[in-house]
Amino acid sequence: MRIIEGKLTSPFGMRVHPITKNKSFHNGIDIACPIGTPILAPGNGKVEQILSNEIGGLQMIISVSNERYGFAHLSECTLNEGDAFILGEKIALSGNSGRTSGPHLHFTHKSGGKWV
Repeated sequence: MRIIEGKLTSPFGMRVHPITKNKSFHNGIDIACPIGTPILAPGNGKVEQILSNEIGGLQMIISVSNERYGFAHLSECTLNEGDAFILGEKIALSGNSGRTSGPHLHFTHKSGGKWV
């Protein structure tokens, strides 16, 4: 199951940052998609945190079993902190918030405390 429909524009790992032009570690993947594209839950779980800052914009962190997933640059969160969700449920909408070079989802996955 896909969490979102779009085009992979930046892979996981070392890269040249599209805005700063510096070589740095990219802790997730970027998926280009129109603002408002639904983001679906990768499993049954709970919303751990919703936050916003200058770089990642509106963000959501969720847990599914012992895995943690992050979603950044959102336009909207359709759930609140502490809410439970099921596999495939809409949890947020993609956006262009924070520091971006265009509308996309920055998606991260942590397993055993390590970025994967």
